[in-house]
Amino acid sequence: MSFQSTQATRTIMHELWHFYTWCGIGFYQEEKIGKQKYNDLKEALTVLLNVECKDLLSEGVIDIGYHQHKEIRHKILEYWEKDKNIVKLWDYLVSEF
Repeated sequence: MSFQSTQATRTIMHELWHFYTWCGIGFYQEEKIGKQKYNDLKEALTVLLNVECKDLLSEGVIDIGYHQHKEIRHKILEYWEKDKNIVKLWDYLVSEF
């Protein structure tokens, strides 16, 4: 990746968000809920970058995520409006999806 790219900041933040998911919520979660579900949830959680880090992201870049995560991303944003606790959000996602 080139740091000259308009996507560089977004890509770096996206990957750091995955790292946070792995460290903050627990790397053991993958083993607990399965690799596919873990991957789907961690990918969908990146929607929070649009809310919490929008001032750091490149303008004009649209994040739509993966099509298969559309419903989960919507639920994440709904939940986040009510409670900005990522551990509780994760527990909700694990139980709902």
